[in-house]
This record gives sequence, C-alpha cells and structure tokens, in this order.
Amino acid sequence: MPSASRYLSQDDLIERQRRVYRFWAPVYDRLYAGILADSHGKIIELASAKDGNVLEVGVGTGLLLPKYARTCHVTGIDISQEMMARAKDKIKAHGLDQVDLRVGNAQSLESNE
Repeated sequence: MPSASRYLSQDDLIERQRRVYRFWAPVYDRLYAGILADSHGKIIELASAKDGNVLEVGVGTGLLLPKYARTCHVTGIDISQEMMARAKDKIKAHGLDQVDLRVGNAQSLESNE
C-alpha cells in the first residue's frame, strides 16, 4: 500500500510534522534524553572541539544547548514553534547568550544564513 506522503503536498507534510512535534514537545526531553545520551555526547564532543559556529538543524527543545562549550556560537533551527518555546526556556534558564534560535524549515534555508 502506498504511503500517504505520496499524496500530500510539501506544505501538508510540513504541517503534519508540526502537529507531531506539537504533541511530543511536552514530553520530548523526558523520553529522549537517556535514549540519545551517547550520540548527544559525541555530537557535543565534536562540536565543542573547535571554537566557532554550530548550526543545529532540528534543535527541537534545545536538549543539547546547555552542553555546548560557551565558546561555540550555536544557531538552532526547528520547524516547531512548540519545541522552540522549550528551547528558549533553556536559553533563559542557563544564560546561554551564545545561542540564537530560528523557527524555520531546514529544507529552505537562505544561503546567507
């Protein structure tokens, strides 16, 4: 049986994705912090090894944001406003001045971003 995505427009697929993450936003950190700890540790190790800029596509709730070295300037992008609201809370709670967040679709980033 063909998947439903074969019949949905790109806009419909994006809206579907937003609905999914709207649902998961309140529990995302509790569910995934432990499951993804090893891979998150490796990401932080690699990103923090060099001072500079980091683009975190799909930043979600900002689960990793407090773990980046303060010398890394992090730009996070995510399609879900609900997930980003939680990431903004982390920025405030941890005083993460080196982090910028943008709601957007990673498939349509401007080349100057």
